[in-house]
Order: sequence, then structure tokens, then C-alpha cells
Amino acid sequence: VMTGKNTFDSFTSPYVIFPTVLELLGYDYDEQLAYSPSIFNFESEYDGIFYSSELNAFFTDKTYSSDSFSFDYKLDILTEEELKFIAKLQNNKLQRLVYINEYYKNHMEYVE
Repeated sequence: VMTGKNTFDSFTSPYVIFPTVLELLGYDYDEQLAYSPSIFNFESEYDGIFYSSELNAFFTDKTYSSDSFSFDYKLDILTEEELKFIAKLQNNKLQRLVYINEYYKNHMEYVE
């Protein structure tokens, strides 16, 4: 993504693309109901963590986890502090997903 003279290079997913496109188009959205922030609002390089419900796994370009607190795969270049940080973010992402699912379950009208 390029804006002016700034270039952002980041692992991405549909979770990131959706709020990024909304922001680029100037649309307001409830950030509490977005699984991931726009790429412009990343606080760390790991905000692009992707969760797959089919694999029941979290992954980035450097890690893979099937339980949100330990790693089935990780690059050796990551420090213990980075791994703890990623695990914390994965857990936060899981909590956010539960919140979003509960919100829509309780606030959406189902049509049969």
C-alpha cells in the first residue's frame, strides 16, 4: 500500500484489507466490530495475524499456532519476548472474534 511517499510492507489477510479499503474510501466503521485494524492503524507488525476457522489456527508470515498460546511452527529469528507478544496478540484476536460473533448473534435479525 502506498500513500504519498510512505510504503507499507506487511503480512495481510481479508481481515486487514476490509477496514483498510473502508478507510481509504473515507467510510466510518465500528472498529470494535472489525477483527483487525486498517493497515494504517497497525501498532505492531503482528497486527496482521490471520485466523482460519477451517484450520482452527492463527498464523503470520513468521509463526503458526493451533491453540493461540503456543507455536507449532516459528522462525528461529524470533526472540522469546516476540513470541510471548505474538501469543498475547493471538489471544486478544481470539477474544475479539468471540465478541464480534456474540454481537452479531445478539443484534442481527435472522431471516428464515
